Amino acid sequence: MTLGVSYALNQRLVVLGDLLLSGNEREHDVCIPSVGDVTEVFPKGSGYSIIGLTQKVIVICDDLAIAWAGHEIAATMVIRELRDLAVTGLTPQSLSAFLQQLPEDLKGLDLQLTGFFVYEKEPYLIDFKADAVDTPHCSYLQVIGTGAPVFEKMLAQCQLEMGARRGVDAERGDFLVTTMAFAGLLLELELKSKTTSLHSYFGGGYEVVLGEAGAFRKLDDVTHVYWNVQVSADGVGISKPFHIQKQFYRDRNLMIMPVRFPAQDSDQQAITCNELYVVQEPGGVWDAQEINTDDLPSYNSRSTCHFFIQGETAQVFTRYQYREDPQDNDLRIIETAKGMRLEIRKSFFETIASTLQKDPRWQLSV
Repeated sequence: MTLGVSYALNQRLVVLGDLLLSGNEREHDVCIPSVGDVTEVFPKGSGYSIIGLTQKVIVICDDLAIAWAGHEIAATMVIRELRDLAVTGLTPQSLSAFLQQLPEDLKGLDLQLTGFFVYEKEPYLIDFKADAVDTPHCSYLQVIGTGAPVFEKMLAQCQLEMGARRGVDAERGDFLVTTMAFAGLLLELELKSKTTSLHSYFGGGYEVVLGEAGAFRKLDDVTHVYWNVQVSADGVGISKPFHIQKQFYRDRNLMIMPVRFPAQDSDQQAITCNELYVVQEPGGVWDAQEINTDDLPSYNSRSTCHFFIQGETAQVFTRYQYREDPQDNDLRIIETAKGMRLEIRKSFFETIASTLQKDPRWQLSV
């Protein structure tokens, strides 16, 4: 399921998208960061399956960022042509002409686009078969992809609680919290729309582009942490994280380092990880020898996004945190010679539990 989102909040422009590619089952093995081999989710013979990962949010140039949904070949062509146009100098008129010509150029290939173009400090919407959504949470909201109709319905019904904003220590907190709340809605969408457990693949990961300081840039150096929670009249139970993945960039390549945890019935205590995934733009080509695995960053990041998943109600609470020094994070991944371990502040659990207990979305039996 694909979802691309673009919106504006407090005069800041944001584009969000997932990473999963789905289609007819491939003969060769396919692995994704969240589960490894996708046959853990779609057994061989399923016919329709996850076929890989690709970047669906693209920075064309400093002034133009898009999200795409549809056929990867069509996206490859459009990205290449937009970059060629950017070299010669894009204007609102030339971009509008390009979009009007697209149906003929695509020759029936499915494609949707959303995003923003900034020209002489004025933002212009990119709209190619995108759906506009009216919401009090932000302005200029557009959505694309197979998940768009369900996302719109969920957004209309959702109170989008902003308790996650508490404790955010960043100048960009408001729109980053909103963006991660939208990512949380995508998690809910996956959970409620699929018979397969959300815990198995949850979108494969998300990318965010931010328009600030006169240019579009991808949110770099971010760690996503996934938790199970249970909220009841007796209190809040929070599990240990069941999945963590660090995301960062090398040139145009998205790099993902997942952290895998031992099974509950395993005697193994240490957390281990030796995987690195490279997610490219559509049509990208890379040489594995170009990746220096001896120069990888820490699993701890300046930006951390926590996703707390309430299984019984299939709802997701998000908490975004920013710390200039990752050593100040509420959750730290400690790397040792024997593996990895987590250090989590007790006050973090107390704050999350208090916020979840008061969240009106989950006051079902309280």
